[in-house]
Amino acid sequence: MAVSTTIPYIVILAAAMFAGIRSMQAADNKRVPALTVTVALLLAGSLIFQLTHPGFLNEIERNKHELTTGQWWRLLTSLFGQDGGWSGGIVNIAFLFALGRLAEPTLGRKRWLLFFFGTGILAQFVGLSFQPVGAGNSAANFGLAAGLLVSYAIAAEKMSGYTPLVLALIAGIFLLVQNDI
Repeated sequence: MAVSTTIPYIVILAAAMFAGIRSMQAADNKRVPALTVTVALLLAGSLIFQLTHPGFLNEIERNKHELTTGQWWRLLTSLFGQDGGWSGGIVNIAFLFALGRLAEPTLGRKRWLLFFFGTGILAQFVGLSFQPVGAGNSAANFGLAAGLLVSYAIAAEKMSGYTPLVLALIAGIFLLVQNDI
């Protein structure tokens, strides 16, 4: 990933985390994020299995050719593979935990599932045009970030304003212009 696209990613994630922290402070929710922990553990287990069983990633990744032969389940299973290896997997799982921990009490578990899996699967489908073969949950993480930002936007007048939303929007537009989804 180029430096020119790394900075917008960081801006979006930081804005979403700020929004989530502000939302959690307003809600004062101390519940254990069981859904986030469960999905993070599933991803960690899948990463360990992938690293110890060569060929596993090929069986679960998004693959345009395999999808055209009817293997549509790959749009879901590709979220549990990591084409960035152990380092990409660790970063994705860490960001999932950070964002998911904030999103679960803010959005609730049903919307958490919708944002994570809905955007994750949609991104895998869209990714077929840009990268026909791949895997990872980073797009699903950005779905949770979007959920936090939407939640914050709804309550922004009660909080500290729209700055995180504007920064995230500018960074997102920059990434679109760069064809880096």
